[in-house]
Amino acid sequence: MNFETIFINKSELENKCIVPFTENVLRRSKIKTNNPVIIEDWDLDRVYLTIDGQDYDIRMWDIWETKKQLNFRWTLFTWLNGETSGTDLNEGYTRFKFEDIKKFEG
Repeated sequence: MNFETIFINKSELENKCIVPFTENVLRRSKIKTNNPVIIEDWDLDRVYLTIDGQDYDIRMWDIWETKKQLNFRWTLFTWLNGETSGTDLNEGYTRFKFEDIKKFEG
């Protein structure tokens, strides 16, 4: 998947971490596209995306740390046909090992 990021005032480390996290969620949710995935923005508990003109967001419900990794529980939502609330498509857990996060810093 190709990613296009539109970030304002985000650190380089944040930019490097959010793409693998988003790619993991989309792969596990079986979202496929030949067009770039546009990451509009993200904050502590949400990632805002546009894929093929459709709006999505990933909501992170729990974030917890162990000695070796960060863990995230998430749900992928989309808005269809002008709905005012999201429709959930998938949910799951993703983790980043601290040793991998250090690679993102480099």
